[in-house]
Amino acid sequence: MGTLTSWTTAENLLKSISPCDIVEFNRITYSHFGFYIGDGICVHVQAPSNTSLGSSSRSSSSSSRRRLKEGYGTKVAEPLVKIAGHDFVRVNNSEVTAFQLGVNRRPEEEAKKLAVSGLPVNNNGNVIIGQSINVEYFLVSSNNCEGWSTYWRYNHPSGWSIQSTNAVFNSTIGTVERFTESIACCADSILADDNSPMYKKLSVGAAVVPYMGVKYTTKCVKNVTNFATGSLMRIFKQ
Repeated sequence: MGTLTSWTTAENLLKSISPCDIVEFNRITYSHFGFYIGDGICVHVQAPSNTSLGSSSRSSSSSSRRRLKEGYGTKVAEPLVKIAGHDFVRVNNSEVTAFQLGVNRRPEEEAKKLAVSGLPVNNNGNVIIGQSINVEYFLVSSNNCEGWSTYWRYNHPSGWSIQSTNAVFNSTIGTVERFTESIACCADSILADDNSPMYKKLSVGAAVVPYMGVKYTTKCVKNVTNFATGSLMRIFKQ
Protein backbone atom coordinates (compact mmCIF):
# COMPACT_ATOMS: atom_id res chain seq x y z
CA MET A 1 0.00 0.00 0.00
CA GLY A 2 1.04 3.64 -0.38
CA THR A 3 3.16 5.54 2.09
CA LEU A 4 0.25 7.49 3.59
CA THR A 5 -3.46 6.85 3.09
CA SER A 6 -6.54 8.80 4.11
CA TRP A 7 -8.16 8.25 7.49
CA THR A 8 -10.89 5.63 7.44
CA THR A 9 -12.50 2.96 9.60
CA ALA A 10 -10.58 -0.14 10.59
CA GLU A 11 -13.02 -2.30 8.65
CA ASN A 12 -12.41 -0.32 5.45
CA LEU A 13 -8.64 -0.31 5.88
CA LEU A 14 -8.57 -4.10 6.11
CA LYS A 15 -9.85 -4.26 2.53
CA SER A 16 -6.64 -2.79 1.14
CA ILE A 17 -3.89 -3.08 3.76
CA SER A 18 -0.80 -5.22 3.12
CA PRO A 19 1.45 -7.16 5.51
CA CYS A 20 4.22 -5.01 7.01
CA ASP A 21 2.23 -1.80 6.65
CA ILE A 22 2.46 0.55 9.63
CA VAL A 23 -0.98 1.47 10.95
CA GLU A 24 -1.60 4.84 12.61
CA PHE A 25 -4.52 5.04 15.04
CA ASN A 26 -6.09 8.48 15.53
CA ARG A 27 -6.46 9.01 19.30
CA ILE A 28 -7.10 12.75 18.75
CA THR A 29 -4.53 13.99 21.30
CA TYR A 30 -1.85 11.65 19.96
CA SER A 31 -1.32 8.86 17.43
CA HIS A 32 -0.83 5.21 18.30
CA PHE A 33 1.05 2.92 15.90
CA GLY A 34 0.99 -0.78 15.09
CA PHE A 35 2.60 -3.15 12.61
CA TYR A 36 0.29 -5.23 10.41
CA ILE A 37 1.34 -8.88 10.03
CA GLY A 38 -1.68 -10.08 8.04
CA ASP A 39 -4.99 -11.87 8.66
CA GLY A 40 -6.41 -8.80 10.41
CA ILE A 41 -3.72 -8.83 13.12
CA CYS A 42 -1.39 -6.04 14.25
CA VAL A 43 1.57 -6.24 16.59
CA HIS A 44 1.84 -3.11 18.71
CA VAL A 45 3.68 -1.83 21.74
CA GLN A 46 1.78 -0.16 24.54
CA ALA A 47 3.04 2.38 27.03
CA PRO A 48 3.73 1.39 30.64
CA SER A 49 0.67 1.69 32.87
CA ASN A 50 2.43 4.24 35.07
CA THR A 51 2.66 6.79 32.23
CA SER A 52 0.07 9.17 30.84
CA LEU A 53 -0.57 6.81 27.92
CA GLY A 54 -1.11 3.74 30.08
CA SER A 55 -4.53 2.85 28.68
CA SER A 56 -3.95 4.11 25.18
CA SER A 57 -4.33 0.89 23.27
CA ARG A 58 -7.66 -0.17 24.81
CA SER A 59 -6.36 -3.71 25.07
CA SER A 60 -8.30 -6.14 27.23
CA SER A 61 -5.32 -8.39 27.99
CA SER A 62 -4.69 -8.63 31.72
CA SER A 63 -0.94 -8.16 31.35
CA SER A 64 -1.45 -4.76 29.69
CA ARG A 65 -3.42 -3.47 32.67
CA ARG A 66 -0.97 -4.32 35.44
CA ARG A 67 1.62 -1.83 36.64
CA LEU A 68 4.94 -2.37 34.92
CA LYS A 69 8.46 -1.42 35.80
CA GLU A 70 9.25 2.09 34.61
CA GLY A 71 10.77 2.05 31.16
CA TYR A 72 8.92 -1.05 30.04
CA GLY A 73 5.73 -1.53 28.08
CA THR A 74 4.00 -4.51 26.51
CA LYS A 75 4.18 -5.97 23.01
CA VAL A 76 1.11 -7.87 21.91
CA ALA A 77 -0.58 -9.16 18.76
CA GLU A 78 -4.26 -8.18 18.51
CA PRO A 79 -6.94 -7.69 15.86
CA LEU A 80 -6.61 -4.33 14.14
CA VAL A 81 -10.29 -3.57 14.68
CA LYS A 82 -9.92 -4.20 18.41
CA ILE A 83 -6.95 -1.85 18.73
CA ALA A 84 -8.80 0.82 16.77
CA GLY A 85 -12.09 0.63 18.65
CA HIS A 86 -14.12 3.57 17.35
CA ASP A 87 -11.05 5.53 16.23
CA PHE A 88 -10.12 6.18 12.62
CA VAL A 89 -6.99 4.60 11.16
CA ARG A 90 -4.67 4.93 8.17
CA VAL A 91 -1.50 3.43 6.76
CA ASN A 92 1.50 5.61 7.57
CA ASN A 93 4.64 3.85 6.39
CA SER A 94 6.92 6.85 7.06
CA GLU A 95 8.53 6.32 3.67
CA VAL A 96 9.60 9.95 3.28
CA THR A 97 11.60 9.77 6.52
CA ALA A 98 13.02 6.38 5.51
CA PHE A 99 14.20 7.94 2.23
CA GLN A 100 15.72 10.89 4.09
CA LEU A 101 17.57 8.51 6.42
CA GLY A 102 18.70 6.35 3.53
CA VAL A 103 17.23 3.10 4.88
CA ASN A 104 15.48 0.30 3.01
CA ARG A 105 12.60 -2.00 3.87
CA ARG A 106 13.31 -5.35 5.42
CA PRO A 107 12.14 -8.40 3.46
CA GLU A 108 8.54 -9.20 4.42
CA GLU A 109 9.22 -12.47 6.22
CA GLU A 110 12.16 -10.98 8.11
CA ALA A 111 10.08 -8.00 9.22
CA LYS A 112 7.16 -10.15 10.37
CA LYS A 113 9.49 -12.53 12.22
CA LEU A 114 11.13 -9.59 13.99
CA ALA A 115 7.75 -8.12 14.97
CA VAL A 116 6.45 -11.32 16.58
CA SER A 117 9.80 -12.29 18.12
CA GLY A 118 9.36 -13.35 21.75
CA LEU A 119 5.55 -13.44 21.67
CA PRO A 120 3.93 -16.64 23.04
CA VAL A 121 3.05 -19.24 20.41
CA ASN A 122 0.71 -22.24 20.40
CA ASN A 123 1.58 -25.85 19.56
CA ASN A 124 1.33 -25.06 15.85
CA GLY A 125 3.86 -22.26 16.15
CA ASN A 126 1.28 -19.52 15.62
CA VAL A 127 1.36 -16.37 17.73
CA ILE A 128 -1.22 -16.39 20.53
CA ILE A 129 -3.48 -13.38 20.15
CA GLY A 130 -3.77 -11.14 23.21
CA GLN A 131 -0.84 -12.52 25.22
CA SER A 132 1.85 -9.91 25.74
CA ILE A 133 5.49 -9.66 26.73
CA ASN A 134 7.44 -6.79 28.29
CA VAL A 135 9.61 -4.61 26.06
CA GLU A 136 11.52 -1.37 26.53
CA TYR A 137 9.30 1.68 26.15
CA PHE A 138 10.32 5.31 26.52
CA LEU A 139 7.96 8.05 25.38
CA VAL A 140 10.68 10.49 24.35
CA SER A 141 12.85 8.10 22.34
CA SER A 142 12.48 5.66 19.46
CA ASN A 143 11.46 2.91 21.90
CA ASN A 144 7.75 3.72 21.66
CA CYS A 145 4.92 2.37 19.51
CA GLU A 146 6.03 4.34 16.43
CA GLY A 147 9.70 3.58 16.93
CA TRP A 148 9.14 -0.15 17.28
CA SER A 149 6.92 -0.18 14.17
CA THR A 150 9.50 1.61 12.01
CA TYR A 151 12.21 -0.68 13.39
CA TRP A 152 10.27 -3.77 12.30
CA ARG A 153 9.55 -2.41 8.83
CA TYR A 154 12.91 -0.85 7.99
CA ASN A 155 16.52 -1.96 8.14
CA HIS A 156 17.35 0.65 10.78
CA PRO A 157 19.21 -0.05 14.05
CA SER A 158 16.56 1.48 16.32
CA GLY A 159 13.64 2.80 14.29
CA TRP A 160 12.46 6.39 14.71
CA SER A 161 9.52 8.33 16.09
CA ILE A 162 8.53 11.59 14.42
CA GLN A 163 5.79 11.97 17.03
CA SER A 164 8.18 11.99 19.99
CA THR A 165 10.78 14.09 18.16
CA ASN A 166 8.09 16.72 17.53
CA ALA A 167 6.49 16.26 20.95
CA VAL A 168 5.46 19.89 21.50
CA PHE A 169 4.20 20.27 17.94
CA ASN A 170 2.34 16.96 18.10
CA SER A 171 0.46 17.93 21.25
CA THR A 172 -0.74 21.22 19.71
CA ILE A 173 -1.01 21.48 15.92
CA GLY A 174 -1.02 17.70 15.62
CA THR A 175 -4.03 17.42 17.92
CA VAL A 176 -5.96 20.00 15.90
CA GLU A 177 -5.12 18.15 12.67
CA ARG A 178 -6.25 14.78 14.05
CA PHE A 179 -9.44 16.33 15.46
CA THR A 180 -10.43 17.95 12.16
CA GLU A 181 -9.54 14.76 10.26
CA SER A 182 -11.92 12.82 12.52
CA ILE A 183 -14.72 15.31 11.92
CA ALA A 184 -14.12 15.08 8.18
CA CYS A 185 -14.28 11.27 8.29
CA CYS A 186 -17.55 11.36 10.24
CA ALA A 187 -19.00 13.83 7.75
CA ASP A 188 -17.88 11.73 4.80
CA SER A 189 -19.61 8.65 6.21
CA ILE A 190 -22.89 10.57 6.58
CA LEU A 191 -22.67 12.13 3.12
CA ALA A 192 -21.92 8.74 1.55
CA ASP A 193 -24.82 7.04 3.32
CA ASP A 194 -27.69 6.62 0.85
CA ASN A 195 -30.09 6.24 3.77
CA SER A 196 -29.25 9.65 5.26
CA PRO A 197 -31.99 12.24 4.56
CA MET A 198 -31.04 15.16 2.32
CA TYR A 199 -31.60 17.78 5.06
CA LYS A 200 -29.07 15.94 7.24
CA LYS A 201 -26.50 15.83 4.45
CA LEU A 202 -26.95 19.54 3.74
CA SER A 203 -26.62 20.40 7.43
CA VAL A 204 -23.50 18.30 7.81
CA GLY A 205 -22.00 19.73 4.62
CA ALA A 206 -22.53 23.29 5.80
CA ALA A 207 -21.27 22.59 9.33
CA VAL A 208 -18.07 20.91 8.20
CA VAL A 209 -16.90 23.69 5.82
CA PRO A 210 -15.08 25.75 8.53
CA TYR A 211 -13.22 22.65 9.66
CA MET A 212 -11.90 21.98 6.16
CA GLY A 213 -9.81 25.15 6.10
CA VAL A 214 -8.30 24.30 9.47
CA LYS A 215 -7.76 20.70 8.39
CA TYR A 216 -5.75 21.50 5.27
CA THR A 217 -3.79 24.31 6.93
CA THR A 218 -2.67 22.15 9.85
CA LYS A 219 -2.00 19.23 7.52
CA CYS A 220 0.34 21.34 5.40
CA VAL A 221 2.14 22.67 8.49
CA LYS A 222 2.47 19.15 9.87
CA ASN A 223 3.86 17.73 6.61
CA VAL A 224 6.44 20.51 6.32
CA THR A 225 7.47 20.08 9.95
CA ASN A 226 7.79 16.29 9.61
CA PHE A 227 9.92 16.69 6.48
CA ALA A 228 12.19 19.18 8.25
CA THR A 229 12.46 16.83 11.23
CA GLY A 230 13.49 13.94 8.98
CA SER A 231 16.17 16.11 7.40
CA LEU A 232 17.54 17.12 10.81
CA MET A 233 17.51 13.51 11.98
CA ARG A 234 19.64 12.58 8.98
CA ILE A 235 22.09 15.45 9.57
CA PHE A 236 22.64 14.67 13.26
CA LYS A 237 22.95 10.93 12.72
CA GLN A 238 25.61 11.22 10.05
